[in-house]
Amino acid sequence: MKFLAVAMHLLLTGAFFSLATSAKELKMGAPNQPFLLVTGATCPDSYRPLTSSWVDCRDAAISLGFTGDTINHVDYKYPWGTGRPQGCFQSTGNNRFHFNTGAGGGFSGNNKILCKAPNLLVTGATCP
Repeated sequence: MKFLAVAMHLLLTGAFFSLATSAKELKMGAPNQPFLLVTGATCPDSYRPLTSSWVDCRDAAISLGFTGDTINHVDYKYPWGTGRPQGCFQSTGNNRFHFNTGAGGGFSGNNKILCKAPNLLVTGATCP
């Protein structure tokens, strides 16, 4: 129960933290907006590709600490189709984030798909 209280405090205060593993990197951005950047084209269980818009893709990348050229070309329109990850992804060749409006499913080199965790729901909690 103490862990839950600490976790809720971190979310409510907007605290940022990161946790690195050998296969993937999890970083928390704004409260209730955790994102996961994973090599390949598949999000892990309970995560889903960020497919809402290139603006959301750019904002998620910024929340993970990316700046400059890495995020300046997210709105670039290219027909990646099934050749690259679905939705928001980071390209291997230039390290830029792009937004694939196609079906996705493929990847090249070490492309990384940006995944979004489902909304946090807490039983018994009330909104202010």
